[in-house]
Amino acid sequence: MIVVNPRFQSSRWRMLRISTFVATGLSGLLPIVHAASIYPYDMLNQQAGLGYYLVEGLALVIGTVFYATHFPESWAPNTFDIWGASHQIFHFFVVLSAAIHTWGLLSVYDWIYKNGQC
Repeated sequence: MIVVNPRFQSSRWRMLRISTFVATGLSGLLPIVHAASIYPYDMLNQQAGLGYYLVEGLALVIGTVFYATHFPESWAPNTFDIWGASHQIFHFFVVLSAAIHTWGLLSVYDWIYKNGQC
């Protein structure tokens, strides 16, 4: 709600929007830490796609850093007004992370289908 609510679209609320996005992404970290405390890494990687989720999280962090720092337009004002702006780079990493998540799900599905177990 905070991210799309018109009331919070001004620059005054920018850090709240960024924090909300990061908190949403980090909400998946607790189940991963819990699973890692119970199961070995190899099992989680094969049967749950842990490696994919870690790379997905890294892509989201990289995209958020671009968005939060306004890089590259903060280094070269008026150069990235149409192409290559931090917001576009952020969206690229969001789409990339969704693709990585999908590849992870398909990898797990394939493993379960071939091995006949969860």
